[in-house]
Amino acid sequence: MVYNITRNWRMAFNASKTEAAFSNGLRQLTPYSDTVTANLMANGMWNMYEGGATDQTTMGARWTNEALTPLAAAAAKEGTLNSELRKWRWNMVTNYTFSEGKLDGFGIGGAVRWQDRVATGYPLQQGQGGILIPDLANPWYGDSEWHGDLWLSYRTRLFDTPVKFQFNMQNFIGDDDPSVVVTNPDGQVAVFRNAPQSRWFFTATFDF
Repeated sequence: MVYNITRNWRMAFNASKTEAAFSNGLRQLTPYSDTVTANLMANGMWNMYEGGATDQTTMGARWTNEALTPLAAAAAKEGTLNSELRKWRWNMVTNYTFSEGKLDGFGIGGAVRWQDRVATGYPLQQGQGGILIPDLANPWYGDSEWHGDLWLSYRTRLFDTPVKFQFNMQNFIGDDDPSVVVTNPDGQVAVFRNAPQSRWFFTATFDF
């Protein structure tokens, strides 16, 4: 949506909603894992220690931890909306240019960006067969985020060519705390990401 408030003042706004669902992703993996599980049990290998008496990890335990549990976690998401995506985000931009007086040719503008909270992990609950699966109804959420920019510009002619000089301040305002990326099942944060850095830069644009 773009609105020209006056001849010199323009404002633009856009918003988006994103949803994604996991569907039919285990059609081939599930029968394969069931076959491997049945073969391990039928051949007496399920409770067999992998490295002898000094290694207390059984083949069944390793298969459960590295295959059955991740598959059960994925199956729990079947047909559900992915909360690990930011559902809503919006952006607003405004700019004003002076066309008369001592400030003729100058302009000032700014932008604000906001994005919704996002799931960063899930607590665990017991599923079928006692396998731990994520509790999709109660995810750990990271905070929503917002940042803003500011710029100053000047239009003139250089060697009879239109040119625009602009000084930009990116991420000039907004959240500056680290963002949570991954949260362990016990609620402890595992991975942070630094906030977008503030940047200052100058551009010159020539129109031919």
